[in-house]
Amino acid sequence: MENLLFRIGNMAYVTVLASLGVEAYAANQVAINAWSLSFMPGFGFAVAATTLVGQALEPRSPKRRSRAAIRPTGWVPR
Repeated sequence: MENLLFRIGNMAYVTVLASLGVEAYAANQVAINAWSLSFMPGFGFAVAATTLVGQALEPRSPKRRSRAAIRPTGWVPR
C-alpha cells in the first residue's frame, strides 16, 4: 500500500513537472541523479559497518562489536 501511494504521488509530481516543459523536467532529472549520488558514500559506510558488526558477533565480545560499529566512521583507529 505504501509503495502504491508513493507511485501515485510520484506520477502526480511528474505530471505537474512535465506541464512546465521539457527543460524543467530534464533539469529535475539531473538534480535527482546528483542528489542520489550524494547518498552512495553513506550507504557504502553503512554496508561496511554492518559487515564488521556481523563478523564481530562470532566471538560474542561486546567491546569488539561496539568498536566494529564505530570503526567505519573514523572515530576509532584499527
